[in-house]
Amino acid sequence: MAGNPDAAEPSTPGTAPEVPETGEPATRAALGAEVEPDAGSDADITPVNGQITDAVTQANLTVLGEAPAVSLALVYQSLAQATSLAFLNATQQQQQANMIAQAATAAAIARILAGDTTIGSPDAASAG
Repeated sequence: MAGNPDAAEPSTPGTAPEVPETGEPATRAALGAEVEPDAGSDADITPVNGQITDAVTQANLTVLGEAPAVSLALVYQSLAQATSLAFLNATQQQQQANMIAQAATAAAIARILAGDTTIGSPDAASAG
């Protein structure tokens, strides 16, 4: 690589190649000397690649942009679940009412075939 001074030198094993920065790094020099880190923080402000901040920002904006649609979808799904349970309960109640009607009809037919001519409860015939 001696012939081309602009050519990138191969990186040594175990080290990452340097990534060109696309954004303004957040350093103490860029922020000014009067800015101090938060109390209790020993971490220095380090430069961050602009592509990383863009990716994080886009991910956050995607979540915020999809939030209304997701919440509305949840409302529609809850409404559909509640409606289906209402129809299920109505169907089950109708089936139970039909079973009671069939049982009453069967009991009335059994009394007619047995020759019982009393009207009312079975105890009414023995009381009089």
